[in-house]
Amino acid sequence: MGAWVKEVNASTTQVDYTEPYVRVNFYSSVGVLVPGTSLDFNSQGLIIESWQRIHEEFTIPPTANFIEIVLGTNGVHALFDDIRIYPVDGSMQSYVYDPVSLKLVATLDENNYATFYQYDLEGNLVRTKKETERGVITIQESRQSTLKQ
Repeated sequence: MGAWVKEVNASTTQVDYTEPYVRVNFYSSVGVLVPGTSLDFNSQGLIIESWQRIHEEFTIPPTANFIEIVLGTNGVHALFDDIRIYPVDGSMQSYVYDPVSLKLVATLDENNYATFYQYDLEGNLVRTKKETERGVITIQESRQSTLKQ
């Protein structure tokens, strides 16, 4: 399970977001919470441009028929993004498109880290940035121009 969380009014010196969490609940076929199966996941690692990653593995109990994902904040103003659940042996890549231009603006890799694509006014790709554990870095930048007559 992967997600990103941001505490909106957090101090710039804060090293962890301790209040927001993702809870995973498992229910039986008749809608009863399977005892002892609720899991709470908190963010960990570096805060990257105000966002901190939640990344955990869990096993679905054999008696579970339904799963519930709860985004908890413990009273702080928090935002959640890129919530993904997929098999531990699986690989997942997500794509984000601009709703107006329909251009690809980001991809998310199997670790839920983004690659951002930036375009000039003519629609040409000019910059590619990669989110890493150390922050966002520019991995490619190009400029092109046309001769004016």
